[in-house]
Amino acid sequence: MSVCAALSNLQPLVPHRRFQMAPPSQQTPQPPQQQPQAQLTVGYFFCGDSVPFRHDWPQPEISLAQFKRLLPKRGAYRYFFKKRSDEFDTGGAVFEEVTADGDLLPLWEGKVVGKVERVE
Repeated sequence: MSVCAALSNLQPLVPHRRFQMAPPSQQTPQPPQQQPQAQLTVGYFFCGDSVPFRHDWPQPEISLAQFKRLLPKRGAYRYFFKKRSDEFDTGGAVFEEVTADGDLLPLWEGKVVGKVERVE
């Protein structure tokens, strides 16, 4: 038999891939995919400005101490935040003063809405 005749009878080579799967009990568990953290919109009026400052906070909550770091100037201020309340005839909202640095700020419609006033 000639070499050409022998080669013509060969089947083309197909790459053979071999996958080995571990039994389900031995498979490495995949870490759960992390959900993106909710952002919080923080808006505040600074010392009587008519246009509010706006920040996106990377967590769903913010404390007074964290809020203070967002301010454009350091100083002695009072901090008031809008929140839902039916105590007064004000359409269901009041501005509540927050004084403790560790306190979480109240939300109004899913956002922080604040007023920062100078201590006089």
